[in-house]
This record gives sequence, structure tokens and C-alpha cells, in this order.
Amino acid sequence: MALTTILIVCIVAAANAGYVWVSDGASGYSPFQSSFRMPGMTFPPPPPPPPMPMFGPGFPFNYVNFPKMPDITFPPIPTAEDIENAKPGPNGVYNGVVVRSSSSIIRGENGKPLKYGGSTILVNDNGDVHKESYGNDPPNLNDPMPVPSVISSS
Repeated sequence: MALTTILIVCIVAAANAGYVWVSDGASGYSPFQSSFRMPGMTFPPPPPPPPMPMFGPGFPFNYVNFPKMPDITFPPIPTAEDIENAKPGPNGVYNGVVVRSSSSIIRGENGKPLKYGGSTILVNDNGDVHKESYGNDPPNLNDPMPVPSVISSS
């Protein structure tokens, strides 16, 4: 078994000696490769990169003719009053739900936090309208929605 291991190691060393051998200028190969020559590892050069397009105004869209996108008209978003007054047509079904909630915490006269807010739910099920409010200060469904403003610090 030891003889087989030594023989395999010698063959592998002789086959790879040309890769680590410093050439003395004669043949460029190790003396272990005198009877056979290992081919060199050569690869073709990479292909040249594609030519860069000229960057001008409208690049890259001036090279492609995109069709004009049609104007999109969105349907109006129904208000709470619209949903409350909606009636189904003949052989129609109508289901509408509006939910609005708010919450806030303020400090009372004694310094303890007081929670304010609530929720209002409106359901229209085929013209049968149910409206329920919860909490100590439920919001009105028809009040405009407050949108916070974005202040830039410049």
C-alpha cells in the first residue's frame, strides 16, 4: 500500500512540476517532462465591449418610439355621505363600509394622561344603513381628513 501511495505522489509531482519550475532558458519545461510535454494553459482574449451609444438629450428614449400613454380618468372616491345614501338598483346589490377612528392623549389638570378618541363605523347593506360610534370622542365621518404637512429643514 505504501508503494502505491509513493508511486501516485511521484506521478502527480512529475506532472505538475512544470507549473512551478523556474525556466533556465533551455526548454521552459522541467526535466521530468522530457519524454512528454504538458500543454500550456491558454485562453482566448475576451471579446471587445459593445460600442457606447452617444448620450444626448432624451437618451435612451429618443431611440425607441414609445406609444403615448392614454390619459387615465379615475372614478371619484365616494364620501361617507355617498355610501350612506346609496341604494341598489333593480336586481342589484350594494355593500358599503366606512370606518374612521382617532386617538389622542392629553394631560389633565392633575397631570395624569387622559385618552381621547374613538371610532365610527357606517355599514350600508343593500340600503339598510347601520351607524355605530365608540369611545369618548368619536370622529365625524363627514369631516375632512387631516393630512400632515411636510416641512423641509433647509
